[in-house]
Amino acid sequence: MKTQPTNGVYHGHTQCEHSILPSRKTFLKLIPVFVFFLASCFSSHAQVQTARTVTINNYIKGFFEYLPEGYETSGEEYPLLIFFHGAGERGNGSTQLSRVLSNGVPKLIKNGTFPKSFTVNGKSHKFIVISPQFTDVPPGNSHVNDIIDYAVKNYRVNTKRIYLTGLSMGGGMIFLYLGVNQTYAKRIAAMVPVCQAYGYSNGTAKVISDAGIRTWMTHNNGDPTVGVAGTLNYLAGINALNSGLAKATIFTSGSHDAWSKTYDPSFKEDGLNVYEWMLQFEQGAAKPPANLPPAVNAGADIAVRLPINSVTLKGVSSDKDGTISSVSWKLISGRPVAIINPSKLTTEVQNLEVGIYEFELTVTDDKGASSKDVIKVTINAANVLPTVNAGEDVEITLPINEITLVGTGTDTDGSILSYQWTKILGGNANLLSPGAKSTKIEKLDAGEYVFQLKVIDNDGGTSTDEVRVKVHKVINKAPIANAGQDVVIKLPTSSVTLFGSGKDEDGTIQAYFWTQLKGQPISILTPGKATTVLEGLT
Repeated sequence: MKTQPTNGVYHGHTQCEHSILPSRKTFLKLIPVFVFFLASCFSSHAQVQTARTVTINNYIKGFFEYLPEGYETSGEEYPLLIFFHGAGERGNGSTQLSRVLSNGVPKLIKNGTFPKSFTVNGKSHKFIVISPQFTDVPPGNSHVNDIIDYAVKNYRVNTKRIYLTGLSMGGGMIFLYLGVNQTYAKRIAAMVPVCQAYGYSNGTAKVISDAGIRTWMTHNNGDPTVGVAGTLNYLAGINALNSGLAKATIFTSGSHDAWSKTYDPSFKEDGLNVYEWMLQFEQGAAKPPANLPPAVNAGADIAVRLPINSVTLKGVSSDKDGTISSVSWKLISGRPVAIINPSKLTTEVQNLEVGIYEFELTVTDDKGASSKDVIKVTINAANVLPTVNAGEDVEITLPINEITLVGTGTDTDGSILSYQWTKILGGNANLLSPGAKSTKIEKLDAGEYVFQLKVIDNDGGTSTDEVRVKVHKVINKAPIANAGQDVVIKLPTSSVTLFGSGKDEDGTIQAYFWTQLKGQPISILTPGKATTVLEGLT
């Protein structure tokens, strides 16, 4: 039989904090000495809580112990229920230990209203109840684990039936304890956190889910001290990973006290109070969810042209219910190449030649499940540049001042994507369709022009060609002059009228001018007109 030190008994409202009882192994021998003492501690109530001033660690220096009726003689192992108090009940574990009796399970035991046994599935169960007092909020989960270790070592505990419950700070400490690793979590069969004060953590939800810990949370919807959001988030987070593992009861109340109703044995859901509900479960009875394989994406297929002969593969992976433990790239098709970092999601592949390669990315999660994806890499030959012809050189003479340039472009290993005409030499010119294969050019002036045609192929290769355009000035044809028919006169007539005319095939007559070539000097009255009079003829 496991034994433990005894230094106090709580029976009903009677406290004997500093008695010095021996261990149960010697108890019967000393009955005559302590008859009066025991009579004062065991009053009218049938339930007994024993105050233990025992230093478990720096944060637990005392606790209350409740043992089921018949514990001393049965030799059985019993379910263990550990109750964690709220922040207001913290104390030194000795003179302040009675604060633990203010609320929850230890209060029920103190008042004699905690059932001696619970019948679940036709079987009767009795709890060992341990209610530790914390001096302050412990910084880590090992401090909670210490009280479990102590109980298992010193009491006959059915280790498949360890249950945790607590209110406010104490409810949050349950999540603090469970949220670190599976080793701790797998000790617990079920838990009832009440208005818990621990912020939501995806990691904690996953640990609870993986360990299969049945969870019943309660909270008031209008709790002014600890909002209900954390409880609701744990409900959603746990069930998203392991459907139906957690449940929550949200009371309609504006107070922080959700514990009075929760711990009341008469409060039941689906015919069970929280104690009966917990006793349905043993550690390991709830199957952890099936492992989900990791997700993997090797990336979109890649195509490049030489001289580029290396590419970067960028894989992406995730694991909804765990972590990625390993990554592996390998070549499954194509010539041998160098994969620089095959165990990294992002890696460079070098020394690629013309051809098609396939690379397979395999990721494995922390539970051994693997997923694969394949990416295709195509290495094309170096681009052959396109050919271009801007056409034959052109000469025109004003007044003609427009031309049409007709270009051509071909690409033996692809296609022409664009044409672009530009003027690189010359005066005014208006290109009507500079982005077309052929373009009309207007408003040319006399002079020399050079126009360039640039073509771009589907791989970005470019080629250019030039065409020269010479615009000549106008070539003027001489006008035709007609002085009229020869004239014969007789003296005494001494004057005559000359009727001249002129025409210009490529323009107009701008001026006339009569001059005397032979004979005696005479007068030409209007030498600047087509018709003029000569006088003084002799």
